[in-house]
Amino acid sequence: MTIASVSAELSAQNAGNTAVKQKTIADNFDIFLKLLTTQLKNQNPLEPLKTSEFTQQMVQFTQVEQQVKANTNLEELARLFSQQTMTSSVGYIGKTVTAEGSTTNLQNDKATWDVEFDQAPADSSIIISNSAGRVVYATKTDFRIGNNNFTWDGKDNSGQSLPNGLYTIKVNATNDSEEALTPNTMVSGVVTGVDMTGSSSVLNLGDRSVKLENVRKIEA
Repeated sequence: MTIASVSAELSAQNAGNTAVKQKTIADNFDIFLKLLTTQLKNQNPLEPLKTSEFTQQMVQFTQVEQQVKANTNLEELARLFSQQTMTSSVGYIGKTVTAEGSTTNLQNDKATWDVEFDQAPADSSIIISNSAGRVVYATKTDFRIGNNNFTWDGKDNSGQSLPNGLYTIKVNATNDSEEALTPNTMVSGVVTGVDMTGSSSVLNLGDRSVKLENVRKIEA
């Protein structure tokens, strides 16, 4: 599906939604006028509706209508932003992205993570688990401040090669004062699709996914 076809489809859907909202406001105004007319016809002749009361009702309806229109305008802005995000997200397909995350693919005896520290760790180690949550590998590391690249050869601590699939890294680190550090872990992959069904855009990297807001780098 091309970007143009996605935009055309979204525009058609949104045009229909806007028409429904406008019709709803018009219907509500017609109902208000009918109720007001009925009230005027059936008012007590000895206690007719005062001009101030009539004006107050008109003001109240106007305020409600303005609020509805304001909400509609906000929804329209959100829709336009969502449409723009969807259109731009489609452009990620086929590109390699690096995003915050801890789960990546082991392929051809290789799995890679980027580990970023904002202060120098004095002691650090990693634990790698499989998709079932079972620890398959653990080792001490020599990470430094800034960005570190860690590549795993897909072997467990006994030297046995493990099958391809999803593996998750956990980094344990402390500083010179033995205070725990929380580094950022990042993964890379080629975008194969875009998921917009949730509250935020999600980029599919094969059988795993990352949030668009967590993307740190894009490569052609």
